[in-house]
Amino acid sequence: MALTVCPGVAQAQQWLKERQVQRVEIEWKEDVRVWHPGQAWIWQPGGMGVFDPGINALSIATAILPQPFFLQRARLLVPSNAQTPIAAELAFTDPKGAVIAADFDFRQSGPPTWDMHIETDEGRLSLTNGGCRLVINDEVIMEAEEREYQGLYARFAELIANKRSEVDVARCARSPMHFYTVIVKPPTLSLSNARATFVYSRLPSTRRDTPAGLPSRIASGRRPSGSAW
Repeated sequence: MALTVCPGVAQAQQWLKERQVQRVEIEWKEDVRVWHPGQAWIWQPGGMGVFDPGINALSIATAILPQPFFLQRARLLVPSNAQTPIAAELAFTDPKGAVIAADFDFRQSGPPTWDMHIETDEGRLSLTNGGCRLVINDEVIMEAEEREYQGLYARFAELIANKRSEVDVARCARSPMHFYTVIVKPPTLSLSNARATFVYSRLPSTRRDTPAGLPSRIASGRRPSGSAW
């Protein structure tokens, strides 16, 4: 789906297909108070936390990188009154040894950062603005208006009109890590297959850990009476 809703993805995929990827840096940062105001579900079990926007970055990376990539280690920052991470640092690699790092953060104020920079044997590719701006070796290849949801709904309408379905199983096929059982034993998260170790950091309970305005009841999973969320 990333190919159809993010304007620069197809061209980035085509350029990278013929090149050796050496290093990838992914920055996906935004202000949760702007993008998920009052939405307590995102901090509850199953709410995904910062991985809610982070999955967009992983979808784009899966679409454009020529090799499958696998998680090696991760550091998750979880506020003491939440069940899901507010920030995450992830390290991946691919079969050819590329260094792939992702930094997800819900604590950024101001405009969001939805960028990835890729070093190859033939130069540097930058896909920024959530896939809307593509720069290769300092040359702007394309720049388009951000229309993620408009593009997504247009694709849904097209599929429905043609009575077709579209399923992207690339992340499942590429990463067996997704099928392993995660055993939670703070301060570490380990995998049952011992292919990687998660470093798990729980933040102290202070106003600065959880954005101002988030209710303290989010840890309980109860919806306050009379609330709009």
